[in-house]
Amino acid sequence: MKKIFNAFLALAMVITAGMTLTSCSKEDNSLPDNTTSDIERQRLEEWKPCNKLTYISGIESENPDLQAVIRQHLESGADAVGMVLTPGFRRSVPLSRAARMASMVPEGILAVGVFVDTPAEEVALVARSLGLGAVQLHGSEDEAYLSRLRELSDVMTIKSFIVGSADDIRKAEASSADLVLLDSGRGSGRALDWSKIGQLGRRTVLAGGLTPGNVGEAVIKVHPYAVDVSSGIETDGVKDADKMKAFRENVERADREA
Repeated sequence: MKKIFNAFLALAMVITAGMTLTSCSKEDNSLPDNTTSDIERQRLEEWKPCNKLTYISGIESENPDLQAVIRQHLESGADAVGMVLTPGFRRSVPLSRAARMASMVPEGILAVGVFVDTPAEEVALVARSLGLGAVQLHGSEDEAYLSRLRELSDVMTIKSFIVGSADDIRKAEASSADLVLLDSGRGSGRALDWSKIGQLGRRTVLAGGLTPGNVGEAVIKVHPYAVDVSSGIETDGVKDADKMKAFRENVERADREA
């Protein structure tokens, strides 16, 4: 089976990049019932991996060798790579540097911009300028925000939800975003209580405290569409090549067993 990211990350992520994949079952590729437009349906139809997608978010921006950073992520088997584009966070990437990083993401890998309560107009402008395949919205963005963003841009949307109760799950399931991401807390590194999730009737990105040691169990129990990892594959705050490789291998192994 070919790697999913001939492309996420899943993110991260040029959404318009058509991927060459082996055939999948109809069940594997069913679209969420709340896919709201022909554009969204076409976009998701073009992006339908047969096995779990691995999304590595929070690319470091301090390393002066950007090509080495991107190469490390690709060699780990990442399907999508994400950059935090809202200032003020530990992994935030200045836009000038983000533009260079985005230009190095090859066709077939999804380049994702992560935003936190950034005005929709700014998100749309940055997505267009950087050629992002998807935007991850990790703040309090509501349905009105999503509607406004769709007026401004066709970029794929990934809306994050911090899961603390069954009501959070219901909100995620009802979201009009292209994909929903379930997290335990913004950058908390804590693992989700997977028993709270069940199996949503839509494509879900699972995040929150995932590591090479627990991602296999998470895939088997939750059956997510994609998995998102950042601090779980770091050593002393820096992405660790061995952990990245082990994470991907364990995702693929669990996906075969699930």
